[in-house]
Amino acid sequence: ELGQRLTALKIDLATLAAQAQLGHDDTRVAGMQAMLDDTLASVRRIASDLRPLMLDDLGLNAAIEWLARDTSRRIGIPVHTRLPLVEPALDKRVTIALYRMVQEALTNVARHAQARSVEITLQVQDRQLVLTVADDGIGVAKQALQRAGSFGLMGLRERAHGLGGTIDVGVRRGGGTKLTVRLPSHFAPAAE
Repeated sequence: ELGQRLTALKIDLATLAAQAQLGHDDTRVAGMQAMLDDTLASVRRIASDLRPLMLDDLGLNAAIEWLARDTSRRIGIPVHTRLPLVEPALDKRVTIALYRMVQEALTNVARHAQARSVEITLQVQDRQLVLTVADDGIGVAKQALQRAGSFGLMGLRERAHGLGGTIDVGVRRGGGTKLTVRLPSHFAPAAE
């Protein structure tokens, strides 16, 4: 609805500018049109971040792959994925939480890690669903894990604990940071 209203404003602005015989080179009109374009792009991005349609339409694997490609494009480093060939049948609440955890982990990498690459892994292991996001950046200091301002890590912990799971953030062998989320077996498919 907000996007439609902004589009209507953009059309009204173009009509008003034409009626007032203001050209495309009028800096006020051009500035307002650019602001509307930026706002429309922000609305689309926010809507996509709130509930990516891909989760419903294509599933968790496709949504994570899209997020990896988008992040790679934005921060300029490769983001690799290793996802199960057969996507686990998960509750929507779990799917959204996993997507958000990957999103937050990638945001932390972009802000703090100074990494050259990232790897996202999702697998069923020992009757648990295990999500790992590992980077080869500068690593994370122990005090940063417990700092009051670490809202991203707090949010990750809350999501994992809310699903009865655990989260571990530590130093990756060879350097960098490794985030591991483990969710209990009742969220993962039975082993075949």
